[in-house]
Amino acid sequence: MHVDAERILKDRNLFGGLLETFVANELRKHASWSDRRTRLYHYRSHAGIEVDFILESSAGERVAIEVKASATLSNADFRSVANLMDTIQK
Repeated sequence: MHVDAERILKDRNLFGGLLETFVANELRKHASWSDRRTRLYHYRSHAGIEVDFILESSAGERVAIEVKASATLSNADFRSVANLMDTIQK
């Protein structure tokens, strides 16, 4: 991407995208050697609500992962996960 550390620190969108890519690669690495077989998904509803990553086991167990490039979290940061849970339970 031809960026340096200074630009990454200044551009929160750039940093967030790089962080999500890092997490995706780490999840893929983990899935490749884990005894528990999992699939990795991304969720996006028709309304544009997104969950960054969903891990699903062969037994149908799911874990939702939201990646945030922030030092603090609020309830709003989990709305997309709550929406996904509501959608799955229907």
